[in-house]
Amino acid sequence: MVSQIIHESIDEALFGLLSVLDGVSAIDEKPGSEWKLIYKNKDQEKLLNDIETESLHDLYNDLTLED
Repeated sequence: MVSQIIHESIDEALFGLLSVLDGVSAIDEKPGSEWKLIYKNKDQEKLLNDIETESLHDLYNDLTLED
């Protein structure tokens, strides 16, 4: 039981974090505030939580949901 509780807690924490990064859950109610998760190296820069693409929390759910 303890192992399952730990697993579910980690799952909920990761889902919550990704929801905040996607902008669907707010931790700051100030208008115009947003989180940007950017991958950057010397040749490129890519916004990983772009609202025009699939949400990170949806991608996480696709990987972790049980059949």
